[in-house]
Amino acid sequence: MSAIPQRSSDIKAYAKKFDNKKATSYQKRVSNSALGDKLRMMLKMINDKDFTIDPKTKLIYVGAIGYLIMPFDVVADYIPVVGLLDDAAVMKIVWDNSLNEIKRYLGFAR
Repeated sequence: MSAIPQRSSDIKAYAKKFDNKKATSYQKRVSNSALGDKLRMMLKMINDKDFTIDPKTKLIYVGAIGYLIMPFDVVADYIPVVGLLDDAAVMKIVWDNSLNEIKRYLGFAR
C-alpha cells in the first residue's frame, strides 16, 4: 500500500488509477451496512428542525460525515477492505461517544 501523493503530478497519476466501479461497489456495501444505518441516523438528527442537538455534537457529526465522503482520507476508500476500516473506526468512535445524544433523539422521535 502506497502513501497518498502530495505533489500535483503524483495526484493526477494517482487519480487516473481510480476505479469508479470498485468505489461504487464499496459505497453500496457501506450504505447497506450498520455503518450506513448510523450515518442515516446522524443525518436525521442533524436535519430534524424540531430536535435541538448539542452544537458540539452536531459539529462532530458533520466532521465525521465529511470524513466518510472524502475519497482521499487516511486510507483511500477504494482500497479493498482497508479503505473502509478507517471510515468505520471514525464512525464507531463518534457513535460511541454520542450515545446519550442518540438515545435522547430516539426518545424524542417516537
